Amino acid sequence: MIAVWRPLEADRDAERSLLMGTDDLLGLFEGMEAAEEGRAAVFRYLLALMLLRKRLFRVVDQRLGDHGRPVLQLVRRGGPKNIEPQVHEVIDPGMDEDAVAAGIEELGAVLADGGEA
Repeated sequence: MIAVWRPLEADRDAERSLLMGTDDLLGLFEGMEAAEEGRAAVFRYLLALMLLRKRLFRVVDQRLGDHGRPVLQLVRRGGPKNIEPQVHEVIDPGMDEDAVAAGIEELGAVLADGGEA
């Protein structure tokens, strides 16, 4: 038996127009600098992981924070060589499966709305 699959290509321009740009994502991340607890901390942590995956940030250190939770220290890739980069600290909120699912759903809603949620 022989079969042939023909891939269907979605309209990529329409999909990309729904997503926020990297500058918007960075602005959203930096605007949440004070988020250390609750849903905002979960959202900021997931956003930081997404920016790491997009290779906009890199991890320079990981330490144990005051509350006994891991803290990632991130810096933005690129930029001037002679200027010390700003270090962003992101606290691991210690999420369970329900918190991860809720955070991913909220992150997806914000990205789909273009950051207006």
